[in-house]
Amino acid sequence: MPFLQKSALIVFLMSVLLCNYSVSQHYSFRSLTMDDGLSNFVVTSFFKDSRGFMWIGTDNCLDRFDGVTIRHFPFHQGDINRKRVKSIIESADNQLYAGNGMGLWRVNEQARQMEQVFANEIDCEVHVLYRKAGESVLYIGTEKGLFWWEPDNQLQFLPLDKNVLSQTNAVTGITSDKEGLLWLATKNGLVRLDPRNLQTKVFYNGATSSFHKITRIATTLYMGTSNSGVHTFSIDSQKFGKTVGLGSDIITDLSSDTIDRLYVATDGNGVHFISHSGQQIIQSLRYNPRQQDGIRSNSVYSLLVDKDGIVWIGFYQAGVDYSLFQNRLFTTYSFPPFFDSAGLPVRSFFIRNNEKLIGTREGLYYINEQQNLVANFTRNDLRSNLVLSLHYYHGEYYIGTYGGGASVLNPANRKVRPFQAGLVFEKGHVFHFEEDRDGNLWMATSGGVVRYSKRNNELTVYDSSNSPLPGGNVFYIFFDSTGKGWIATEKGLYIYDPVTKAIHADKFPTGFFNKEIIKLIYEDTANRLFFCPDKGNIWVSDLHMREFSPLGMTNRFQGRIFLSVIEDARQTYWFGSDNGLISMQADEDAYHSFGFMDGIPDPVFNTDAAYRDEEGRLWFGNAKGLLYVDPEQVNTAKQQFYPIQFTGLLVNGEEASSELMRSLTGKKTVRLSYLQNNITFQFVNLVYSQPSTLVYEYKLEGHDAEWKLLSGGQHEVRYSNLNAGNYVFKVRAEGNKESEAVLNVHIQSFFTLTFWLIALVVAVVLYFFASQLYRLYKRLMNKVISLSSGSSAAAAERNEEKYKNLKLGDDECKLLYANVEQLMAVAKPFINPELKLADLASALNVSSSVLSYFFNQYLNKSYYDFVNEYRIGEFKRIVNDTADISRYTLSALAEQCGFSSRASFFRSFKKLTGITPNEFIRSVGKSAMSGD
Repeated sequence: MPFLQKSALIVFLMSVLLCNYSVSQHYSFRSLTMDDGLSNFVVTSFFKDSRGFMWIGTDNCLDRFDGVTIRHFPFHQGDINRKRVKSIIESADNQLYAGNGMGLWRVNEQARQMEQVFANEIDCEVHVLYRKAGESVLYIGTEKGLFWWEPDNQLQFLPLDKNVLSQTNAVTGITSDKEGLLWLATKNGLVRLDPRNLQTKVFYNGATSSFHKITRIATTLYMGTSNSGVHTFSIDSQKFGKTVGLGSDIITDLSSDTIDRLYVATDGNGVHFISHSGQQIIQSLRYNPRQQDGIRSNSVYSLLVDKDGIVWIGFYQAGVDYSLFQNRLFTTYSFPPFFDSAGLPVRSFFIRNNEKLIGTREGLYYINEQQNLVANFTRNDLRSNLVLSLHYYHGEYYIGTYGGGASVLNPANRKVRPFQAGLVFEKGHVFHFEEDRDGNLWMATSGGVVRYSKRNNELTVYDSSNSPLPGGNVFYIFFDSTGKGWIATEKGLYIYDPVTKAIHADKFPTGFFNKEIIKLIYEDTANRLFFCPDKGNIWVSDLHMREFSPLGMTNRFQGRIFLSVIEDARQTYWFGSDNGLISMQADEDAYHSFGFMDGIPDPVFNTDAAYRDEEGRLWFGNAKGLLYVDPEQVNTAKQQFYPIQFTGLLVNGEEASSELMRSLTGKKTVRLSYLQNNITFQFVNLVYSQPSTLVYEYKLEGHDAEWKLLSGGQHEVRYSNLNAGNYVFKVRAEGNKESEAVLNVHIQSFFTLTFWLIALVVAVVLYFFASQLYRLYKRLMNKVISLSSGSSAAAAERNEEKYKNLKLGDDECKLLYANVEQLMAVAKPFINPELKLADLASALNVSSSVLSYFFNQYLNKSYYDFVNEYRIGEFKRIVNDTADISRYTLSALAEQCGFSSRASFFRSFKKLTGITPNEFIRSVGKSAMSGD
């Protein structure tokens, strides 16, 4: 097919696609399951706190996720079937609360457990927790009505219907309007509440008045239902309506950005984003077996689009999917619907007005945005698919390839022709084009340097036969602002003199880096020349080679190969490399490293593929697309980072005490003894991106001279055998000062204990002399042996007498046994893994020694065996009462029954029953659980 006909067909087909084209954001999802540490496969709620931690409510526990690690905050008491977390909220003083089927709970982060609050008042299911922005009142929607509470004030309660059996009292969603009124979704109607005078009004929507979840956009309320989709209510007209169909009427979760976007989760048809203004679906997220980074199920139970734009999806029996964070600082160029560079290995590009040429490893793309035209040229047109270089010269585009020589594209008719006959121009490599002051086009090729004048139709080749140039490849040619030409070959640098038109190899001063293999040369606005070698640091020189040196880049950049340099309008330098993109200010160590989180799809940037356009945007050729960025937005992107959070501290290999752990979130000062000098700092960057792409830099001031890099998904740093003294540990996202976290460490000196050591020595000496005097006294009394034996006999008699005093009668033991059984059956103290003998004795109003005698002499068993029997009995009860026990792990159930560890549970179960837990489960006809 002739090329013009082929181009016309492409334009026609793309125009057809344009009719159905709609812009939607692509998300890459990562999953979390019980294998990753989730407490349960059923996920029912989400909340991101002010620090950036993600809280995940499951069927039986509250989990905290930091992007790397999941920590459990279990409910140690109550019915396991009522532990499903319905809602999570943070108070004005940064305390976390959660509601479940048993009531309201507070998070105790130090103890890593949940503590019930207002247990007597809120003794029913909590459906929703709500707090207005900037206010401290916490609203609690329950099955019985609405509670509200402000710290330091009493809990208050308002039934919405005098009939206690009315479903209007069951509050399932809460929001507020601009007037400060509360709107409550209930199981029987929509309720408007004025919190100032507690006046209410109920609005019914006929047969469909059972709502759950509610959100507001402008003056429209959106409510979810369990069988009829999403309903609306106009605050102005006070009329109900219905939004667009979603393919499933079972709405499980609903929220909004409060501006224009509604987020809806369905059970059966995935997630949908709806435009409030357009009343149409703008994006749907559904399971697609061909999409590897998509969501894994359409049975969605919970949904949150957080303030950072991350989509969190909780499933029934599938855990969590969340979209990997990207701040969209960089954009992958596309010209929808005609062209998208995403995924293309962009080796070169050229931008001119509305025309863009993109050279890849798979051919050349020509885009004319004004004409809505895209053309593709491959080996058949260029003799090679790998396009190394592009240049616009005298109205045409010159194309350099690897192994296919040079070609010329006429943009007027989009025809391609060979540049010239000859081996180099037909089968050689053309690495770079450069134009000099006189309008000549120079080419760096595998056969030397070529100078071409189209005006004079002159072609001159410089190679080893007619110049000092060596044989082999010439990688680059560059003309600086003085007109001097720099020629980079595989044997080093050479200089072209524009006056004599001669090439020189001996004009370099002593110590110059002219023997380096240079791949790129760049001149900045201060007339400094940058030379990027094939390995090692970048070199910098003035135009006259009087001042030259390696670029003052930190040692953290060692090992990278720098392939491009570009300067933006703020005199910030951008360096593309084989391992990421870096920007830094001149003569400063401060820098910023860009990666996946910034919208960069691949860390590899290509040689000489950088450009600054007339609007100040920077363009880069990347291994997975043509990227562009507005440098003015970099500071905004930096501010989107959460500060690094310390998540743990190991001292001598053991987890630090709770007091030390509180230092991580409090005064940020840790005090250790001179023996506690092996420290492991654990931390995390709360950005929820690919863990393997997270790069930190850290420094222990007082120990490290320079910042160090930590990459590859590592999130802890260990220091051993630290000397006594004061240290400051600093950690931050690579190149981002705004994210820096600081922890002060003080290790006491051995000599700080001198006073106490002296006191101890004095005490020992005094004791020695006192004992000697006492012995002397006994010798003088001549009763040493008799007094000693007499004293021992007396002590034995006293012990025997004490033992006799502890002896309990049979009736007393039976009464105590009945009291113990009643306490165990009603209060279930055994589910507390920290339960001690003294605690149980206190609850029974007896002494610890009496209770110890009771267990050992009357029951003939240890206290721990007795308590563990009840814990195992509780486990058996749960197994028998739960229909689908396979949803839980043995570790989770053991924890619920009071065992402090999985090992102690298995050991006690085997000891007391003679079988393993799973053998018992199978014996009662249930499916075995994971974890045995």
